[in-house]
Amino acid sequence: MIDRPVTLHVGFSKTATTSLQNSVFATLPGVANLGKPFLEQGRRKPLYDAIVHLTFSEELAYDAAATARAFSEAVNSAAGRVLISSEGFSYGRHNDPALVARRLRAIFSNASVIFTVREQVGWIRSLYLDDCGRFVFEHPVSRFETWLALERRKRNRNALRMANFEPLIAFYEQLFGRERVHVLLYEEMLAAPGRFSDKLAGALGIEATILQRSLQTLPRSNTALSQRAYRFGLFNHYFLPPVLRRYVARLPNFMRARILRGSAPKLSLAPQSVELIRGYVRTGNRALAARHALDLAAHGYAM
Repeated sequence: MIDRPVTLHVGFSKTATTSLQNSVFATLPGVANLGKPFLEQGRRKPLYDAIVHLTFSEELAYDAAATARAFSEAVNSAAGRVLISSEGFSYGRHNDPALVARRLRAIFSNASVIFTVREQVGWIRSLYLDDCGRFVFEHPVSRFETWLALERRKRNRNALRMANFEPLIAFYEQLFGRERVHVLLYEEMLAAPGRFSDKLAGALGIEATILQRSLQTLPRSNTALSQRAYRFGLFNHYFLPPVLRRYVARLPNFMRARILRGSAPKLSLAPQSVELIRGYVRTGNRALAARHALDLAAHGYAM
């Protein structure tokens, strides 16, 4: 077990995590950033394999001793404050986030934990467009309501359960202690970067002035799916005969690039879909706001 203080940024995804990792965490003076981005000067960081193994290995295949040893060697050889960021720790589609949390607690005894959260209707909308973007040429894109209905039918790891952030945050509080768990708002990052930087600096144990400039000019790392690509995916799903879809996957790169360029889709969700999402997360949001003194209602969260 590692006694040295470490800060774990465990997610959630779709809260500008990639922008934070690339443009803020990777450039902080006096902070050893051992997590994402995993590439440094063209080479993988020492903890890459250990983080992937801890995050995605099934329990029977998990090598706890080797993983703890890899983390210990990396942390003990690092200079400055240690930060490990990976939204994969909390991404419940490909792993069990509670199991990941227990594995992290078994390695780190004095860790502080940072969560970044986002209003859940916007979060699910972003997740849907991300799903569309990943498969727009290989698989058809269904309308949002169809996608959401399929998600609801999944027993585990569906988008609606993932959007209810509070249970996982509460579980980390049980493991690491309430005083060590920090919850920051994506909306404050955009609208009030000074306030967000103060809170992030406090969680990291550094001066806020170091963060303020980086956050005020924070670039967007993951570009949104274009309106043209979104319409193309819908056409592929609803109008293109299955026999012709194999040719879509073979489109030349110049045609793909043209389809992918452009402004983001203007996606309006049906009122019943919005209320469905808000109904799933309302109770959790109330509990989260109370425990962490968060004004979630001011940012449009369901309360």
